Amino acid sequence: MIVKEELLILMGMSLAFMRETMAYTQVDISNETGITQNHISKIESGKKEVSIYTLKKICDALEISMGELLMGIEE
Repeated sequence: MIVKEELLILMGMSLAFMRETMAYTQVDISNETGITQNHISKIESGKKEVSIYTLKKICDALEISMGELLMGIEE
C-alpha cells in the first residue's frame, strides 16, 4: 500500500518529469497558472499537498490530462 508521503513524492516526480520533458521551467508554469514558483517547487518535491483544482491548472498549462500525469502511480 502506498502511503500519503510516497504518493506525494511520486506525483511530484511525475509532474517534474512531464514539465522537463516539455521543456517548461517552473517559472513558465507559474506565469501560466498564477501559482507561485515556490509552490510548484514544493509540489514537485513532494513537500506540499496539491488540490485537484491546482493540479488541473498545472496539467492544463502542460497541455496534458490529469490521467496522463498520474499514469503509473499505482500500487
